[in-house]
Order: sequence, then C-alpha cells, then structure tokens
Amino acid sequence: WFNSKFNLNAGYIANIADANFLSSYYLNALVEGTTVPGLPNTKVPAWNVNADVTFGPFDANGHYVATTRSLANPFFLSGNSSPGNPVLTTPPGNLGKPTVWGLEAGLTFPVAAHQSRVAIGYQKTTHLATFLPQRRIYADYMVNLAKWFDVGIAIFQDRDYNIGEGAITSTTGVSVPGTVPVLRPPLNTIIHAGATGNKSTVGQLRASIKFA
Repeated sequence: WFNSKFNLNAGYIANIADANFLSSYYLNALVEGTTVPGLPNTKVPAWNVNADVTFGPFDANGHYVATTRSLANPFFLSGNSSPGNPVLTTPPGNLGKPTVWGLEAGLTFPVAAHQSRVAIGYQKTTHLATFLPQRRIYADYMVNLAKWFDVGIAIFQDRDYNIGEGAITSTTGVSVPGTVPVLRPPLNTIIHAGATGNKSTVGQLRASIKFA
C-alpha cells in the first residue's frame, strides 16, 4: 500500500489590514489621497484553514482565508483624489468581507532517474476587485536535477473581475458659488476605473538552489 499523510491546521489573524500586501495600499499617500496615510481605525480580523494530503505519488492541498467583517476600501479613503482635491463626500465604503481560497493537485514521478512533480491548481477571490484577480488557473512542472538543485516551468492564467467592478465615481461635483475655488471633477466622473474583465496568461521559468 502507498504511504499516506494528512495535515490540517487553522489560524487567526488579529488585523489582516496590517498584512504587508494590504498595508502597502493603506500607507500609500496617492492611494488614500492624503499626506498622512494610515491603517483604518477598525481592525479586521480574519481566519484561515489549510489542509494537505499525500497518498503515494499523489498529493493535494487546499487553503481558505476569510475576514470576519468588511474591509475598508483604501482607494481615496480620505475622500480626496489627491491631498487638497476633494472628490468624495464620503469615503468609498467597504469592500465587503473578502475571501481567498485555492486548491492544488499534484503527481510525483521519476524522469531519467530524477524526481519530478506536475501539478494543476485553481485559486479564487471575492470582494477584492482591483487588488487581486478574481480567479487563477495554473499548471506547474518541476524536476529535481540534483539533491540541491531544482528547475521548473509554470503557466498561469488570471481572470479579472467584471469590467467596472470596484469603480469609484466623484460625488462632490463643482464648488459651491461664492466659496474659495477648489479643483473638483464634475459629478459622477470616474476617478478609479475598477476591474477590466480581461484575462492574462504568463509563463514562468525558474531554478532553485537548496541550502542545508
């Protein structure tokens, strides 16, 4: 019989907005439209579950991450499209409760006395238009040429959210007559186009060296 192995673990994140990927948006002055960008005042906890199983030469793994409350949209969070240029009477609101999950299946087999592995995978996100693709499918092949050296090739196809999803339009309009002139785009001007609905396909060649 094949040797088999199963592993399951779960975790909790106190504030996912503080993660490197998201904080790079919240701490960007151009994204938030302010000279003093910062993280949202409300923390957004998240939880994750990870599982992997091996049965002889076959393996599979899955990952799931979800927030417990809505995540603030970092784009123009200050209400400005740039410092001193108001475009929104209120911030653009929340992104909803984002989720990210993925599944992968692989097969390990020998090629010319070298161990190799081929895998296919699928990944999906929700409520993250303009941040991550809505879905990704991929195929990956790796061969171990030496104890410390691997080479591989992969093909990824990403699909964006539907066109216009996540778009933001101005809500302030022109300045009120008699007030100090402020440069503002006309009402309902698109200031953030949102998702494109497009697909992109990327190939990748890689080599890795293992250190003891």
